[in-house]
Amino acid sequence: AEAGLDRFRCITVHMPAWVIDVHGQDRITATVVREPVARTWSHLRHIARLLDDGSRPEQLWHRPEWRSRLVDHQVRMLGAQPDPGPILPDWVDQVDEASDEDRAALAASLEVFLATAGADASPLGPDHLARARDRLASLDVVGRTERLDDFVARLREASGLPLGQVTVRNAAGSAEGPPESLAASIREATALDRELYDWVTATIGRPAPARAGPVRGRPGR
Repeated sequence: AEAGLDRFRCITVHMPAWVIDVHGQDRITATVVREPVARTWSHLRHIARLLDDGSRPEQLWHRPEWRSRLVDHQVRMLGAQPDPGPILPDWVDQVDEASDEDRAALAASLEVFLATAGADASPLGPDHLARARDRLASLDVVGRTERLDDFVARLREASGLPLGQVTVRNAAGSAEGPPESLAASIREATALDRELYDWVTATIGRPAPARAGPVRGRPGR
């Protein structure tokens, strides 16, 4: 409930950006974007760690259930349109009544849902990119992972919150980049994310307006 959210000074989420329209009114809103190849590689490593079944990140990229949701993931999250349904899919309620075989399939589906912030697998196009740009333009503070110190400084100024120094957490394994063949495949598949990232890079210097209120955190990874 909205009244319950008022107890928090800062809320961070990995969800489609339209949740801001539901719970982000009169709050400072902020997000960061990341270079698409680095972001996708990091997400793949994160998923591999969560699954803990021996799958390698490069193998996950070639599995349709993961790749279809990781392609242009930032545009997908920022350009998503409001979903009037429940946050969790309806089939979650079926787990207790399911057979062992069906329960395993439902559990796998839930893993995909949670690890990709509920992203659907529908094809993306120029309309999604336009909505993602509009969404970013509507936020109070927008930054890049590569300049996180600058983002935190601007967010601190806009919110008045005593934000600390940037530290590294949830680092999924090695900091090494992907194999070149995988990087090339990701690069080719994330053209919309690249356009969005380049647009943010070109406009990153815009000032952030100061406004009183709790801070709503980033909707995408």
